[in-house]
Amino acid sequence: MPVFFGGGNDDYVRDPEMQKLMLEGGSSTDPEVRKTAYSAAIKRATENAFWLPLHTYVTTYGFSRQLNFKPFADELPRFYLASWK
Repeated sequence: MPVFFGGGNDDYVRDPEMQKLMLEGGSSTDPEVRKTAYSAAIKRATENAFWLPLHTYVTTYGFSRQLNFKPFADELPRFYLASWK
């Protein structure tokens, strides 16, 4: 989001409130502060049609009860950490 709403070359909206929220979320390591700022930014972008999704992307994983596998928030599957039970 900071690339498109943080005031840089790819920020076509140039909304001061969005830039403030991007700075607030990006400059904190506190997960709650980041969540609050980015949630407000997403809400603002949605309400003002600053962003229009053109497609979706689906990630599919296999599942087996015999497999120890932990998914991560960044959606990068670390299969090298998986093991059989």
